[in-house]
Amino acid sequence: MTVAALVLVSMWLAGCAPAPAASRQGVASWYSTEACRFNRDPACPTASGRSLYELEQQGVFFLATWDDPLHTQVRVTGRQGTCQAVVLDRGPSARLVRRGRRWDLSRTLFSH
Repeated sequence: MTVAALVLVSMWLAGCAPAPAASRQGVASWYSTEACRFNRDPACPTASGRSLYELEQQGVFFLATWDDPLHTQVRVTGRQGTCQAVVLDRGPSARLVRRGRRWDLSRTLFSH
């Protein structure tokens, strides 16, 4: 079961001033290798080409979104505080977007 959370995501470009270029609030859910059962490739690649299994094993803070380019660095603020992450995948599914979800966070990021 996926739990949703209200998060604030701030985007900035690498090498720029630390002030965010844009801030958005919205609802996020988490996903993990459980989603790989829908992927025909045994490596379960994300849209960036990196394996979801490897990302999860390494504890990488990443997220999926349709709004920003891949490899965009983001600052995510949730109930537990603020941390940095990178856009490495596309999502959430169209069904969830219609219901107001903006981001799918890695399980590691969501639980941080």
